[in-house]
Amino acid sequence: MANTKISTMLATTAALALAACGGGSSDISNNPTATTAVQTLKAYSDGSGVISASPNLGSAGGPSNLIIAASDLTAAREVASGTINLVEVPGASATFGQYYVVQRTGTASNGASLVVSTAGESLNIQGSEYAAVSLVEINNAIAISSSGSKVNGMPSGNYTYTGPASVMSGPIGDGTFTMNANFNTNTGNIAATIPANSPAGSGNPGYFFSSNTLQINQTDGSFSSSDAAIGSTGVNSYSSSIKGYFAGTNATGVHGLIYTNDPSAATYLGAFYGSR
Repeated sequence: MANTKISTMLATTAALALAACGGGSSDISNNPTATTAVQTLKAYSDGSGVISASPNLGSAGGPSNLIIAASDLTAAREVASGTINLVEVPGASATFGQYYVVQRTGTASNGASLVVSTAGESLNIQGSEYAAVSLVEINNAIAISSSGSKVNGMPSGNYTYTGPASVMSGPIGDGTFTMNANFNTNTGNIAATIPANSPAGSGNPGYFFSSNTLQINQTDGSFSSSDAAIGSTGVNSYSSSIKGYFAGTNATGVHGLIYTNDPSAATYLGAFYGSR
């Protein structure tokens, strides 16, 4: 993605939290001794892809689940596994009630420089549980990730989750999502609306993403669909997949990514985080 978009996209990360109006600061932060298996969710023919992992981030976030879409998969795998030492940038963090923003920098083993800008939500008073979205600048190319504390107990019944959502396809735009989860039938649905020329966007068109076929995995607290849709509102719709996780005690929070099923490249990418 072009350098001219970077400052706008990083500002959008902060806007996600500000729009949610609202401390903890856990995210995909540093724990250079952590190791974890990385799973490839999608490999595009242009070399980019989507991966997931469940690192233990120690004091930076504890046991977590993370999903990242990136063009530099070597650096992305290190981000996902929690093995990069990321240092908080002085003066680049803030809290707004239970919401927070933080920026960190580091270097991957292949020499790629990283700037990780995170907007998230603390899911408990102690700030030990969280859900978040990060924009990860890897050698001036933008990756996007979602992360959150591993779920601690799955509830029964029906719950509705809401929070910030963002979509990028050239210009980035920010909006909101609503997700309904039925833990009795292990099914759910999600819909996001990103208005045109959104406040923190970059002259974006209207975007959307949705799925009525979410399947909940009670074992690992994840949810997924290969029958989702994402696109520009009233213009196009692309077949897509969603991968996400519930987060925190009794699945208080939620986070995830949506990415197109096109084999060549991710035409659209979306991310979300929130709580019930």
